Amino acid sequence: MSGERVRPLCDTVTVTAPAAIDYTLDAELVLYTGVNAAEVLVAAKQAWSEYEVTRREKLGMDIVPLDIQTVLKVAGVYNVVLKKTDPNRRQTRPMGKMYIRQYPGIVRNGRGVATMATLSYASVIERDQRYRMLADLGLRMSDIDAVKLMPRLTELVVPEHLELLAESRSILGEDGYWLAESDETRRKLIKGAYQLHRYKGTPWAIREIVRRLGFGEVEIVEGLSNKKHNGEIRRDGSYTHGHTDRWAHYRIIMTNTITNDQAALLRRTLRAFAPARCVLAALDYQHVSLRHNGQALRDGTFNRGTA
Repeated sequence: MSGERVRPLCDTVTVTAPAAIDYTLDAELVLYTGVNAAEVLVAAKQAWSEYEVTRREKLGMDIVPLDIQTVLKVAGVYNVVLKKTDPNRRQTRPMGKMYIRQYPGIVRNGRGVATMATLSYASVIERDQRYRMLADLGLRMSDIDAVKLMPRLTELVVPEHLELLAESRSILGEDGYWLAESDETRRKLIKGAYQLHRYKGTPWAIREIVRRLGFGEVEIVEGLSNKKHNGEIRRDGSYTHGHTDRWAHYRIIMTNTITNDQAALLRRTLRAFAPARCVLAALDYQHVSLRHNGQALRDGTFNRGTA
């Protein structure tokens, strides 16, 4: 179980070993006339092996007959008839059984009897080659990989429209946008919006929002109470003593300095990405605090390392 992207912040998760359930697969493949049965069977077995691998990677996956039929319907297969899918019966062979039966009369000379209708455009489009080319491109819109396209579109949006794009991804205001001080940071935040919302409440989301806002890597100290005297922690004020109810308190150790204004906004942003029960005890940047070198003024912009 992934601790960063699945486990809620400040939670201690105990995972028990899953119980394996074996099953049998008894399927009959109905083939088109004229195909090589041996080659189809090899392809079906290979498809099933790849399908099994993907199913074993996750827990609680059901055995859906329609999915099995879809996997086994490789090139040359007209229909798949499932004979038995018993999840309580022990499986003696990884593949189970497959039967091959030729289906006469459906296909003649390798061609189906059904034909697709020819698509015709309106006359105003048909008269102009440019319109026809544009209409043909429109028919291919469903083939576009939106996951790869959207990040590229983010780079093309002019700066004055980034806020509209951020609003469409629900990352305005306390969801992070108000802390993005440059166009580059805003674009990075917009690109990662889907994953940030998907993994809200996890340690990964806390690290990622801080990283995308340009504050660098952070260390998260989770659970500030109920610690044991086993040498793993120091009594330096980072943890609490005698407060058993602060198991949901956490501390963030920064690697970059932040101003008091930035800290106030970051606290509200982290509140939006952390579970509602969690309490941010401190934004700690004492190890990277400002030096007395004349680069900063004592005007209240910064403090002594904890916000």
